[in-house]
Amino acid sequence: MPEISKLLQDGDVWFSLRDKKEFLAWAKEKGCTWQNGKEIDPEEDCLCHMAVHTDKTIANVGMQVWFAGQAEGKRKYVFEEYLNGRLLKAEDTAVCMPV
Repeated sequence: MPEISKLLQDGDVWFSLRDKKEFLAWAKEKGCTWQNGKEIDPEEDCLCHMAVHTDKTIANVGMQVWFAGQAEGKRKYVFEEYLNGRLLKAEDTAVCMPV
């Protein structure tokens, strides 16, 4: 799997999540913070779609934004596949699903 720092060299990355806590724990481990500067707590909640910005901040991506024209050109991947070493593009139909 490409290290997140390498992926971010080409711009922001958006992830579709199945396991929100796993994503938040990973983001914290990688040195990310919330976009507002708040430390990440994996026990808190987030949305099913998340952005990791080039400055290693994270932000929720609302469903309307994920599916609307604002998402054009964004690199969207399935987070759990990324962890397994595959960059599987998230289809526009990707939604949160329990693991």
